Amino acid sequence: MQVVVGFAIIKPMMDHAGITPSTSLIYFPFASRQTIAINLAGLMASWLYWALFESSAWQATLGKRMVGIRVTDLQGQRISLARASGRFFGKLLSAFSLLVGFAMAGFTEKKQALHDLLAGCLVVRNI
Repeated sequence: MQVVVGFAIIKPMMDHAGITPSTSLIYFPFASRQTIAINLAGLMASWLYWALFESSAWQATLGKRMVGIRVTDLQGQRISLARASGRFFGKLLSAFSLLVGFAMAGFTEKKQALHDLLAGCLVVRNI
């Protein structure tokens, strides 16, 4: 999905702003208004993708659906868009913790990563 977002949204914005992938400014989000807009568009597109799919009747992104897993609340029910959004933004904390937040899934009783604990979610296999 990130490839689709990159080509459909980010690449045209970069072209319009005259920024190339090799330009170091793209890696410093506060370098210019254009890079801020590009980073925000990418974040928003990612948020919408994950939050809308995980709160949908599928309860999963395309990748999760292909491997047979889905996101639920602690009672096994479909999550709301607000909870899916909280889970998405919690992934930023999982990432900023040097990925320790993701690794937590290997050590918690219900196999929850930090963002799952914060949002009150579980990732379960489809039965």
